[in-house]
Amino acid sequence: RITLGARYSWERKTVADQSDFDFARIFDPANLPTTPVNNDRKTFKSFTPKIGIDFDIAPRTMLYASSSKGFKAGTFNLGSAGPALDPEKVDAYEIGFKTTTLDSRLRANLSAFYYEYSDLQVGKVQGQLVVLENAAAAEIYGVEGEFTLEPVDRFIIGLNASYLHARFKRYITADQARPAGDGSTVDENGIPAFDLSGKHLPQAPNYTVDLSAECSFDLANGTLTLRGESQWSDRIYFSAFNRDQVSQPSFNVQNAFITYKTD
Repeated sequence: RITLGARYSWERKTVADQSDFDFARIFDPANLPTTPVNNDRKTFKSFTPKIGIDFDIAPRTMLYASSSKGFKAGTFNLGSAGPALDPEKVDAYEIGFKTTTLDSRLRANLSAFYYEYSDLQVGKVQGQLVVLENAAAAEIYGVEGEFTLEPVDRFIIGLNASYLHARFKRYITADQARPAGDGSTVDENGIPAFDLSGKHLPQAPNYTVDLSAECSFDLANGTLTLRGESQWSDRIYFSAFNRDQVSQPSFNVQNAFITYKTD
């Protein structure tokens, strides 16, 4: 089977940003403080096609591959008189297979993917504002697996695991917490900055593993289900600068559930 798709996006964004914050005058409802910050308009356009191929190599077993383009329109930072951000674009590729076997007792889904971003929109603190700016380029690739096994009736084991390589390929930006920069890099305005090439994207841990097991029992007037989960994640950075002080070290969360459902 072959799937073809295409989308044309046209977006116009208008900003009417003003400041109504004034300590210099006594408040007067008839003469409100209005200081224009940014009044601008910009149009964003993009053509994003997609092609997908899948093939049944056996009953209930499918191979697939896809290639697509993505688009996220630019925007304006409120509170800033700067120009609009450029749109974010991605080229995405994925291959994988899905199967259900062993008399429907085993379900397995595996996929590998590669994403290449240009003008990725990244958030940072600038002055008293949280603003977006365009990183030059970023690269993401990885592998995901999802497995569900029912070895005996009403006892189900689940495993989800992933490896994610998410890095900036090119990104130079200043950090107001460290105004001297890295000592050798300056941004496009000549301000001391950091070269973040090779740094992790925020909120993108290298590894995650989720393991679960549940068992159901019939009672006189309903069903009782016991379920346990263990979720592990590698370190997560919350900013593009990848500082340990602004990150979550690797962690493990345990969950337990008891569910009773009446007839």
